[in-house]
Amino acid sequence: MSMLKYKNKILFVILILFSFLFETKATHMVGGDFTYRNLGSGLFEITLTIRRDCQYGAPDAFFDPKASISVFNQDGSLLKEIGSRGGFLLDYVGNDTLQESLDVKCGILGSPVCVHEAIYRGRIYLPRPKVDETFILVYQRCCRNQTLLNIENPLETGNTYILEIDRFAYDNNNSSPAFKDWPDIYICAGSELNFDHSAYETDGDSLVYKLYTPSSGATINYPMPTTENVEKYTPFYATVDWASGYSLANVLGGADPLTIDPVTGILSGTPETVGQFLVGVMVEEYRDGKLISVVRRDFEYNVRPCEEPPVADFDVTSPICGSPPSDTLNIVNTSQNADSYKWYVYVHSTKEYFTYDNIKDLDFIYVLPDSKKDTFDITLDAYGSIVDCSDVITKQVIVIEDPLNVDFDYEITECYDDLTDS
Repeated sequence: MSMLKYKNKILFVILILFSFLFETKATHMVGGDFTYRNLGSGLFEITLTIRRDCQYGAPDAFFDPKASISVFNQDGSLLKEIGSRGGFLLDYVGNDTLQESLDVKCGILGSPVCVHEAIYRGRIYLPRPKVDETFILVYQRCCRNQTLLNIENPLETGNTYILEIDRFAYDNNNSSPAFKDWPDIYICAGSELNFDHSAYETDGDSLVYKLYTPSSGATINYPMPTTENVEKYTPFYATVDWASGYSLANVLGGADPLTIDPVTGILSGTPETVGQFLVGVMVEEYRDGKLISVVRRDFEYNVRPCEEPPVADFDVTSPICGSPPSDTLNIVNTSQNADSYKWYVYVHSTKEYFTYDNIKDLDFIYVLPDSKKDTFDITLDAYGSIVDCSDVITKQVIVIEDPLNVDFDYEITECYDDLTDS
């Protein structure tokens, strides 16, 4: 028997790409985000999460051994106060990267690809910003998957992840919000999407959610900018170019565009076009009406044609009481979206198992023991057309020989006649 259980929180996932997509060469960057935690006295814990295509990405495009973070003033110049390089390195947290793949989710058509996640983390000291000054932390890496449909020249388009820390956030020991869960990396064409993309917030501030146009950064010729040369390449404020037919107002295309509720962070919409799409989600943090931090995340949605997964179910139509010592349980299969079946019957009195292969409806012959009562565990495994795609259900049936006799007692407590003639 087998049963697939689905989870939203996945670090390393097998996904679906079609054969026509394989003809092009993909690279590796498929998403990431950037957060900070204020530890006080100018000390900050910085966390960078990066995701890459680990099956069809370039073989020489593995995660950096350390992430090079540049720190700019708001005028775009490197902050030399933290060192001659104007930046720092974040350590690669290897234990946070999974090394094994999971199964293709039941109901999804196509061939597999995997997504690999790494986390970089480190503590840094920042001087106190001047009044109205903002420090801008930047990480850049190239390149995105060539198979993206909704941006121009994805193979020549890198990623930039940005954090801003201003004087107010510095003085008030503010920590940025952090998103709770990553979205499912694939979604089904024609099926309504509803995903909670909300964030944690530890300071009691108000959060506002928006879609945004992801940043570009670095190029295929200069894929790994460092603090020494980041200014020579794509500016950190540049954004990706939407392909024809796509825009921030409609990143997936179709008649029901992808939107996010600004209060709840719920992503909704109905994808129609099969393919791979870049999406950006941001959360703004406000205190007393003042914007004090922004966290941005980009990721890829893989829109796939999907089959409805099998749903196992059955009814027992024979009476469970009043049967003679030898009788038949008539088990009617009411499963949906299934092509083949396997039954398992366990008899409690004899501790016997019976197995029946590829039978839709089951007639099970049983003989009651001397106690005239027995219990049966009946399990149905229903298989869909996709390999290893199944659903399972177990029901317990109790059979007794003695019929039910309906009876009741009654008692007349008082008898009288009361008639008044007027």
